[in-house]
Amino acid sequence: HRAKWRCIEMALPSIVTVQTALSQLCKQTSGMRSIAVTDRDGVVVLRAPETAAEDPIASSVLTTIFSMAAVQSEKVKGLGSMNTILNTYSECYLL
Repeated sequence: HRAKWRCIEMALPSIVTVQTALSQLCKQTSGMRSIAVTDRDGVVVLRAPETAAEDPIASSVLTTIFSMAAVQSEKVKGLGSMNTILNTYSECYLL
């Protein structure tokens, strides 16, 4: 019956914000504590859930490393333009 209920829920018109969708993704994914969306310079523009505790130093370092990796990967000739980059660590994924 649960699958049937989900179809009904999805069929109802509603407005879902990116913030809400990312917060729900955090709740539904085991081990995921938060999601941060940054601009190309690594500045956080959205964090889910909104109440997620942030270590400003760690966040700054991670977003800087990610931005630098993205910039450097663009310099590799013959690969074309970068569409997506994924940095993986033992307890963190940056996409």
